[in-house]
Amino acid sequence: MIWVDRYLHAVANYLPEESREDITQELKISLYEQLEDQSEALERALNEEEQKAFLKQLGHPMKVAAGYAKQQYLIGPTLYPFFKYILKLVISIVIAVQVGLTLVTVFTGSEVLSEMPGLLSRLFYGIIIAIGGTTGGFIVAEYTGEKIDWFENWDPSKLPPFPNLRISRSDNIFNLVFETIGLLWWNNIIHFTDSVTADSSIWHIGLAEGWATFYWPVNIILFGAIALHLHYLFSEYWDLPKISVGIVLDAATLVVLYGLSQLDPAIVFKGDITTASDGHQRLIGLLDGILWYILLGIALVVMYELYKHGKTLYQMKRGA
Repeated sequence: MIWVDRYLHAVANYLPEESREDITQELKISLYEQLEDQSEALERALNEEEQKAFLKQLGHPMKVAAGYAKQQYLIGPTLYPFFKYILKLVISIVIAVQVGLTLVTVFTGSEVLSEMPGLLSRLFYGIIIAIGGTTGGFIVAEYTGEKIDWFENWDPSKLPPFPNLRISRSDNIFNLVFETIGLLWWNNIIHFTDSVTADSSIWHIGLAEGWATFYWPVNIILFGAIALHLHYLFSEYWDLPKISVGIVLDAATLVVLYGLSQLDPAIVFKGDITTASDGHQRLIGLLDGILWYILLGIALVVMYELYKHGKTLYQMKRGA
């Protein structure tokens, strides 16, 4: 009954969280009773194709789940789960396009840093327009009685794997923003303060020459991570290729972070160091220590991501 279990888990994804377990159990009992009746009539267990035909007759998991949803205004329960799915997809596309345009305009020099607020405002208005347009389209579909072919022509063979492990959009967007900022900083497109005050003097600091060795490895990792998370925006479930690429990027990131942590010193004064006092050298040591802890913090985050990817891979293998 693996197809029935996959169907039940797919339906559960679209059910209200507070009643998900009860409804799923009720539906499970009903489906298994119907399958038993059919097996008794045939005097044998149903094969995979017969199970799929049975599920096809029941309808798309989203449509079945809609029957248990609370009554919605403007958009009825039949279309509402599909509306939420399309709205998330459209917003993801808007974010992906805006992030891509931002990277292109910044790297080609056609936008300067001072115009970043304009880019953010365009992203905001793009999301508002996406929400309005999608909502309006579904309201029209609701009141005209337009049928959604996706509901009628769905294929049980395309049910998500069991257990179906959904990609977190919030985590994905956070990673995308963090990686984009990192890429812009690494390529000296956005700047943070590079001056400190010591002994009533202002000193400029910078990264040691050893950082240049990691220029391309870091760029490759960040570009790869951004491309991967942009792809995740258009995906709903984990699969083996996505997990594998994520694990490779996590491992490569840890290797680079280890190399950066071995630089000594990692931060240096810019200019004539012969005038630097012991206090200045202690300050450099302090800044080196702070940077080391920042790298450690990033490494811990990456190790946690690696753990989550490994756990997801284990669950996929176990459920296969």
